[in-house]
Amino acid sequence: MRIALPASCLLVIAACTTTTAVRPTVPTIPTGQSIQLTHRLSSPEYEGRAPRTPGSALTQQTLIQEFQKAGMEPVPGRGYRQPFAGGVNIMGWIPGQGDLADDVVVVGAHYDHLGIHKKELHPGANDNASGVAAMIVAATGWAKNNTRPRRSVLVVAFDAEEEGLLGSI
Repeated sequence: MRIALPASCLLVIAACTTTTAVRPTVPTIPTGQSIQLTHRLSSPEYEGRAPRTPGSALTQQTLIQEFQKAGMEPVPGRGYRQPFAGGVNIMGWIPGQGDLADDVVVVGAHYDHLGIHKKELHPGANDNASGVAAMIVAATGWAKNNTRPRRSVLVVAFDAEEEGLLGSI
């Protein structure tokens, strides 16, 4: 007795038996790094990170230090800081390699929050200290991987999002 298999079954069987390329491994990054940075950025010392405040200036310094620790380079010809009329964006660069290195992938999160309003601190752990921390942790994986990404990665911490997306315009 012969059993006829539908063509789709043969494709599935063939797909399961083909050899796949081994992908480069990504360094393990402890989740504690993201949690610690979220706590730090949302601590009272940062005053809620409102644009153009001492808390924002402290945040900018911290982000540049974190970008450097993560292995990100300054953006060629621009550095880490991108001032604009409403604040300062912080940028890091992970150069790509090979034929697609001139292509750029942008990964961003806003770092500002409401600050102190009517004498009440708005620390902004979820809006958006945690997003910035997660972005830095992801960038650490790309920057410290033994195999560079094929495309370059521009990592941007945007300022003044709470004032109408000013840093990302």
